[in-house]
Amino acid sequence: MASTKLIQGTTKSCGCQLKKAREKWKNIYKDEKIQEKIKKTFRKNDGREKNTKLSILELATSDKLKANNSSGVTGVSYSKRDKRWRSYITVKHIRYELGYFKDKESAIQARKKAEKELVEPILKKYKNK
Repeated sequence: MASTKLIQGTTKSCGCQLKKAREKWKNIYKDEKIQEKIKKTFRKNDGREKNTKLSILELATSDKLKANNSSGVTGVSYSKRDKRWRSYITVKHIRYELGYFKDKESAIQARKKAEKELVEPILKKYKNK
């Protein structure tokens, strides 16, 4: 299929150009001045901290719930299979499984503790700027 598109002229490269472009951008991103400029632009334009929007972190710690939430607390759910309450949090695209608990209150406490340890320092850092 790729060769057909090359012959028809709808594609200009079989992928070798993409590889060259990736190498070029890798070298550009290694430049410290470029990295600093990217960081400043991200902070100024969309409030990101290492690819995580600060507004999403704020939402994760707020009392506002998603429509499909049935536990009443973000990051806490009931596992029918395990017959236990499960607690988790996602920060910077990393999901932290906080554990399974016999009661809902313990799962909520684990979630709140994780918010204080993982999310609040990031939000504090940028609220002062």
